[in-house]
Amino acid sequence: MPERTDYLIQATRRSDGEAIRRICVATCWIGEYRPEVLIDEQMWADYWTQWFVDRERQHSWVVRRAADGEVVGYLTGTTDERRFHRYVPWLLPRFAWRLLRRRFDGNPVSRAALRCAIRSVVQGETDVPASLMAAYPATWHVDLLPEARGLGLGGAMLDLFIERMRRLGVPGLHAQPMSINAAMVSVLRRAGFVLECSRRLTVFEHAVREPIDIQTWVLAFRPGAAHRIGQAISNASHWPLPG
Repeated sequence: MPERTDYLIQATRRSDGEAIRRICVATCWIGEYRPEVLIDEQMWADYWTQWFVDRERQHSWVVRRAADGEVVGYLTGTTDERRFHRYVPWLLPRFAWRLLRRRFDGNPVSRAALRCAIRSVVQGETDVPASLMAAYPATWHVDLLPEARGLGLGGAMLDLFIERMRRLGVPGLHAQPMSINAAMVSVLRRAGFVLECSRRLTVFEHAVREPIDIQTWVLAFRPGAAHRIGQAISNASHWPLPG
């Protein structure tokens, strides 16, 4: 059984980008690899990692094995998710070109995934209400490979992120778990987050039969909040950020 001392938490380097992308894909479905939920692995990695590694790397950390320096987990974050949303349109031409090259006509699973994704975007299923985004703009994304879970590494990185947001004067945090991620919902509740809204999420209907809601939980910063949050998630294995 590994010990926490077998791993190091360090600031993210630009050279860590490929390792972060691989982990993002390997943990795409609540910590597991489920290729059927993906339209395209490269597009998934671009969407979830490129902005955070290239543009807001100062708010990101990685977990490395002490023995060989291999990256086995990461936390990426932003002071204001609206900045990320303004960046996404720059990815669209690349996504469109990749979809054309892939020729999804011969792949019914990929075609279904694409239809569900387009419908979800048009319906704004993961949109955070403007009033909540203004009051709780910061958010984050944590992924750990199985070997690094259960050691408090995710909580330690989140402590670093929260403390940085507090020093920068960010008013609050929001998180958007899927309703089927009971562990994360429990962690948010224990940490003092409040559920503000919930709506049906259809983007994964092609692969998952169980009804799923996307929830928006929020937390305003108060004295001592960072410590409480970090303690609450110290044993969380995966902290996804849908949407």
